[in-house]
Amino acid sequence: MCWTRWVAVLAVLLAACVPARRKVQTDVVKAIGFRGNGGFFDFSQGDYALMGAMEQKDSSFGVTVFPMMYWVHPVAYDPVALDHDGWRLEVWYAHHGWLDARFLGWEVIRMRPRRSDMAGVVRIVAHVDPGPPSLVRAYSIDGLDKPLYRQFRNTILRTGDVHEGTRFDLDAVDETKASLLTLLGDHGFPYARAQAKLDAYPGDHAVDVTLKADPGILSHFGEIRVHGNDAVRGGVIRDSLTFQSGALYDVRELTGSQKRVYQLGTFSVVNVTPDLSHPTVDKVPVDVSVTEAQFQTLRLGGGLSYRGATLTPRASLTYRDTLLFHRLLQLQAKGSFGYGFQPRNAQAGLQTGTPVYSGEVDLSTPHLGSSSYGLYVSGSITQDVQSGQYTYFNPKGRIGVTWRPTPEVIANFGPQFELYQFKGLDREGLLVARQLFGASFQNPYTLTKLAGQVTIDWRDDPVSATRGTYFAAGVEQALPIDRWVGKNHDGGFLYTQLNGDVRLYTRIKLRRHANEVPLTGALRIQGKGLIPWASNQYLPYPEKAFLGGANTLRGFLVDQVGPYDSICTHDPSASGDGFSGIPGQGLAAVIRHLPRGGVLGASVMGELRYGLTDYLRIVAFTDVGLLLERSATFDANSLRFGSGIGARYDTAVGPIRVDLAARPLYPEDQGPTDTPGCLPGDNVQLRSYDALGAFFPKQRDPTGRVLPFAFNVYLAIGEAF
Repeated sequence: MCWTRWVAVLAVLLAACVPARRKVQTDVVKAIGFRGNGGFFDFSQGDYALMGAMEQKDSSFGVTVFPMMYWVHPVAYDPVALDHDGWRLEVWYAHHGWLDARFLGWEVIRMRPRRSDMAGVVRIVAHVDPGPPSLVRAYSIDGLDKPLYRQFRNTILRTGDVHEGTRFDLDAVDETKASLLTLLGDHGFPYARAQAKLDAYPGDHAVDVTLKADPGILSHFGEIRVHGNDAVRGGVIRDSLTFQSGALYDVRELTGSQKRVYQLGTFSVVNVTPDLSHPTVDKVPVDVSVTEAQFQTLRLGGGLSYRGATLTPRASLTYRDTLLFHRLLQLQAKGSFGYGFQPRNAQAGLQTGTPVYSGEVDLSTPHLGSSSYGLYVSGSITQDVQSGQYTYFNPKGRIGVTWRPTPEVIANFGPQFELYQFKGLDREGLLVARQLFGASFQNPYTLTKLAGQVTIDWRDDPVSATRGTYFAAGVEQALPIDRWVGKNHDGGFLYTQLNGDVRLYTRIKLRRHANEVPLTGALRIQGKGLIPWASNQYLPYPEKAFLGGANTLRGFLVDQVGPYDSICTHDPSASGDGFSGIPGQGLAAVIRHLPRGGVLGASVMGELRYGLTDYLRIVAFTDVGLLLERSATFDANSLRFGSGIGARYDTAVGPIRVDLAARPLYPEDQGPTDTPGCLPGDNVQLRSYDALGAFFPKQRDPTGRVLPFAFNVYLAIGEAF
C-alpha cells in the first residue's frame, strides 16, 4: 500500500540520522531554570536574562522528543563552566541594581540515566537571593554648564534612561552616556568624551551617578576621500553624499550618506568613516570606502502558499545585473511557476486547478544626472487565481521617474498600462459576471493609470523595527483612453484611487525597570479608497478594496471580509448526456465563492512584541477593519475585529512568523448573499471561513450548531508590518 512506502522512506531517513543524545558522551542539559528571581516572565530579572549571563547553555527544544531529537543541537553539561556561572550571576545582579544579591547554589536534577551508548539528560536549577534593589539617589551631568552646551545636558536629563528614584542599571548608564555623545556628535562636536562616576552605598541601597562630559572643539567636515571603486566613478559616489566639505559636522549625515551610497545598488559594503585621530583639528577628513558587489547574480527559490481555497507551490528564479553595459543601469528579471491546486474541486471530480506563473523585467538607473533622481521602466505578465477562485491573465507595463531628496524619502510618478482577462469565462460565466458587476463589464478590459507615491521610512530596522515611523501615500488616476480616442463610447474607466499606510514603533519602558524590558509596541493604519467620477461608473473588480489575510485582518482568510456570492457555472459531468432538455441535467456545477469587495477598505493593526531571547519574540495582537461596498453605507455593524497571539524567530532570510487569530462570527460566515447561476440541485455549501473548517468543513458542537467563533493560523516569513 502507498502508506507503507512512506513509512519505509521515513524509517530509512531516520536511520541515517543520529539522535541528539548519541552526539554527547556525558550528559545533555535539557533545560535551565531559576528559583528566587521572580519567574519566567519577570521583566527585570527573568530566566532568559539570567541565562544570557551564563556560559553553560541548555539544548534546543525537542532534544528528547521524537522526531525532533534527530536534528536539534544538544548541549553538554560542563561542571567547570557551571562553577564560574555562580559568580557571573552575582556580577549580573550587581550591574543591574541588586548589589546585595547572592548565588545560593546549583541543583542538578537527573531526568534520564546515562548509558554506554547514549548520554544522560539533566535539568539545572539555580537558586538565587536578589535582595533589595539599589535606587539612583542622585544624578547629574558635569562639564556642560556653559550656555552653548546647556541644551544638550537638559535634553539628556529629560530623555535618557537614568532617572532619580529608579533602580540602578549599569546598562542604562552606558546607554545614557552613548546618547549624550551621539547628541553632541550630531551638532558639531565629534571629539566629545564622557565618563561615568558611580558611588555605591550598599547599606542605603543607593547609587549616585555622575556623567562627566568634555564636548571638545566645534568642527566641520574636511577632505572627502573615496576608496575601493573601480567600475563606478568617484564623482557618482561623491554626488550621492548628503554633505560637503565645510559643512558643520553631523554624525547623522555620515549614516545617511552611507545609506544613500548603498542604495545605488552596486556595492556590497559601504563605510563612511570620519578620521578622528587629531582632536585639535576642526576640519574632520572623511573616508568613503566601498566594495563593489558581484554585478551579476542568479537566485533560485521556492515556496508554498494557501489562499482560502487554493494551495499553490511555486518555484522562482531571479537574475540581476547592477552595472549593465558597464554603466549605472540595473536590470532585474525574475519569474516563477507553480500550480494552483483546489482540493475541494478534486473531491468533487472537477478540474483540480490551473498553472500559475509570473515574469517581470525591470530596467532602472538610480542616478539620472543627479543621485536625487532616477528612471525606471518595467513590464510583467502574470497568470494567477483571483481571490482563490477565478484564473486571470494580466500583462502590465509602467514607466516613471523617482526622486529621493534624502535617504529616507522617495517619491515616484509615471503612467501604468495593463490588460486584465478572466480565463475560462464562457458565455454563461460572462452573463453571471455582468449580473454581479453591471452590464458594462467587459472581459478582457484595459486599464490606463497615472500613479504617484511618496514613502518616508524612519524605522531603525526595515525588517524587525523597534522604534521609528513609516509613511506611504499614493494616488492613482484611471483614464478612459478608449473613450477619449473614440474606440469605445462606453469603454475605459474614470476613477481615483487613494492609498495610505502609516506604521509606528516604540520601545515601551517601565520607569522602575529602566531599559531592561524588551517590549515593543507597533501600530499600523492602512487604507484604500476608490472614488468613481460618475455614480454609475463601473469599477474594475480586481482593483476594489479587500480585507483579510496575514497582513490585514488575521482572523479572516484571504479577502474574506464582507459579503460574498456563490457563483455557479456548469461543465458536462461524467454521468448524464447534458442534452435531455432538463436544466442542469448531466451538468456538474463549478461553485466559486467570490467576495464582493468594496470602495473603501481600512484596517488598524496593533501588536505588543516581547523579546524572550535575541532571536525569539512572542506577540499579542488585535486587528480592526472596515470594508464598505458603497461610500455612504457606514454603520457600527460594518466593523470587523479579531485578536490573537504569535511568535517570531529570526533567521538569515527574515523572521519566521506564526500567528494564531480568533474572532467572532459575522454575517458573511452564515452564507452567501446571492447565488447567481446556481440551480436547485447544485448543492451550494458554506465556504470555509477558518482553519477548522478548511480541514473539517462540517465541524459542529454537540448541539449541532456551527461553532460560535472562527480562528486562523498563518505561517509566513517577515513581520506582519
